Amino acid sequence: LIEFNGNDAQTIPTITTPFGYHDIAFSGAGIKTITSNALVQGDWLNNGNLNITLGTITFNGGSTQLIKGINASTFNSVIVNNINGLVLNADVSVVGSLTLSNGTIDLTNKILTTTNAISIASPSAAKMIIASGGGELRRLVSGTGNMVFPIGDTTNTAEYSPFQVNITSGTFDNAYVGVKVNDAKHPNNASNTHFL
Repeated sequence: LIEFNGNDAQTIPTITTPFGYHDIAFSGAGIKTITSNALVQGDWLNNGNLNITLGTITFNGGSTQLIKGINASTFNSVIVNNINGLVLNADVSVVGSLTLSNGTIDLTNKILTTTNAISIASPSAAKMIIASGGGELRRLVSGTGNMVFPIGDTTNTAEYSPFQVNITSGTFDNAYVGVKVNDAKHPNNASNTHFL
């Protein structure tokens, strides 16, 4: 564990090769600033005052990784390249790009907010956002357009069930679209075969 816990401002150094950071933690009153790329192979703990202005944080551990802490984390850009996945135990915002190269992101009961579309090559039940634990995937909306939410659930069986919305008009002051999955047939659906 490497912990940045100063009460004065701290700049977090770049470590991208060969292994990056294992577990990384932030605490203390001082603003911790990340302005470049970093690899994280363990857990991310934010109990401090974090400011990520530039760069990409890549989660590429060999076992399930956690983003946790008493404070939400706002990232510039994130890459998840971990076949065992990333689990949110705190709210997360990504203002730049979010790329899911391998594995899943499990929202549990937290909120993941993105500004841009999520990049996933060949999404599937093994490569999606798990939104069935009460959490919500949100996409900020600044105008009209088509959006795809690469979500699914892992209740009983992992199932990829993306949601697509086309916004054709509206007022977009602090607007977002939020989605989550409930692994059950809607009570007003009388069909025995037409449901997710």
